[in-house]
Amino acid sequence: MRKIYTIASAILFTITSSIGLSQTTYSYTGATDNYIVPAGITTISIEAKGSVGSNGSSGGVGGSGATMYGEFTVAPGDVLEVYAGGNTGAAQHGGDGSYVYNTTTATLLIVAGGGGGSGWTHAGPGAPITEGGTNVSPSSSFGDGTPGVGGNGGIAGTGSWGTGGGGGWLTAGTDGGETVGGAAPCRGSAGSTYAGGAGGGYSGGAGVAMASGWGTRSGGAGGSYNAGTAQVNVAASNTGLGEVTIDELCSGLITTVSSDSVCDGEEVILYAESPGTGTITWSGSIADSVAFVPSLGMTTYTATSDDVNDCPFSIDIYSFAIPTVEAGTDENLCGGDSVALSGTGTANVFDWSGGITDGDYFTPSAGTTKYYLTGAIDSTGCSAIDSVNVTMTVVNTTVTSSPSDLTSNQAGATYQWVSCPSYSDISGETSQSFAPSSNGAYAVIVSINGCTDTSDCTSFMNNVGIEDNPDAIIAIYPNPSTGQFSIALTGAFEYVVYNTAGEEIFRGVGNDVENVDMSKYADGQYVLQITQEDKVYNEIIIKQ
Repeated sequence: MRKIYTIASAILFTITSSIGLSQTTYSYTGATDNYIVPAGITTISIEAKGSVGSNGSSGGVGGSGATMYGEFTVAPGDVLEVYAGGNTGAAQHGGDGSYVYNTTTATLLIVAGGGGGSGWTHAGPGAPITEGGTNVSPSSSFGDGTPGVGGNGGIAGTGSWGTGGGGGWLTAGTDGGETVGGAAPCRGSAGSTYAGGAGGGYSGGAGVAMASGWGTRSGGAGGSYNAGTAQVNVAASNTGLGEVTIDELCSGLITTVSSDSVCDGEEVILYAESPGTGTITWSGSIADSVAFVPSLGMTTYTATSDDVNDCPFSIDIYSFAIPTVEAGTDENLCGGDSVALSGTGTANVFDWSGGITDGDYFTPSAGTTKYYLTGAIDSTGCSAIDSVNVTMTVVNTTVTSSPSDLTSNQAGATYQWVSCPSYSDISGETSQSFAPSSNGAYAVIVSINGCTDTSDCTSFMNNVGIEDNPDAIIAIYPNPSTGQFSIALTGAFEYVVYNTAGEEIFRGVGNDVENVDMSKYADGQYVLQITQEDKVYNEIIIKQ
């Protein structure tokens, strides 16, 4: 019989938002920051302002950055990378773009382009709200660069004092004769002695052509990008360094989830509460605090409030399949046999009870042992159990000898008594006990539970068959021996030594006393058969 069970978390976790709305503002520091979406918050707004370009060294004014506003759907715990651009303060430097990037979902949310750096006396161009960068201002025929498109950096202007293109979201601007291109993402390039650097943004601004005697213009501005809704975008509107402001547009619900991942058939409990006075409704006809069994696979359950200030709450519940686990068919083994138990099914991890390793051979203990197999899918923790019985039969091959008979010590079996050393069946002798009709060596073949084994040969000497020679006395000594022993029997006699397979080892003759040397033969049990006139005597001898 198989019993299935699952492993699942019983941990409750609660998600609680701050009561009310909050705002976070990031100013230029030269480094990125991380904004982590608070628990319960699902909607935010972002206002990004690109940095103004630096002023020229002789009165030129840097171009203003763009201002971009949008509203975005996010998930609690999302990590937003925030960069508020600057321009390093150096003369003629292009302004950086400001951006917000959701690293959790690998999604760019918004970019506000940076203004172009001023030329020596010329004003820099302001950043547009479109994605492409802009040209230098004023344009000329000296070989100015071209603006970047599609998220790429701008192209540098020609000349030994030419400035690099502005950095885009995807690639850096190309290097000019005097300054390198702005780095990706969205960094502005530095200006040269008289020419302005290019603004960074979603696509970089164009660099300026510059050499001794020509080219004192301003660098191009960086482009902008907005993936939000309810957009409000204003070109060339920020006259300061970059800034990013993130507002939470709703308050998070207070929620409790019993578990977000279960095994098929297990229950989940969901609860949501408005921080205000809102009434909550769940999708999927789920009721607060009432256990239910989710469908197999992933299902999203959403709680909404009729209070417009409350964020909706969504939770993905995963219900994973229980693996099939098969331990195999019951095994019946005989003493000394080994077996390998191997689990099958859709599980990918198998664990046996009793210290058994899946697929490895082992020798079980005598009797019947039930081995339990736990099969699990390690990626989900769901598991099931099956079992198999392994029966090890060890035949008892010992024999008890009495003056009248020989008895097998294995009860409840079938028996066949045989003569040694030939191991030939003795007709009709199939009982547990056997009374030989003549002296000799005998063994018994025992079968039980499909297992068969044979006892050692046992000597039976009860003067059967020597009534006509009552004075015959045989002595074999020492026995056991190391291979050298003596046979003492009055008169002439012959002898043969057999191994336990019934094969003749050697033979000889003696008179009264015969010394026998078996030193060169292997240790073990042998049968010594002695013949004198019409009498035959069998004796077990042991070399050790």
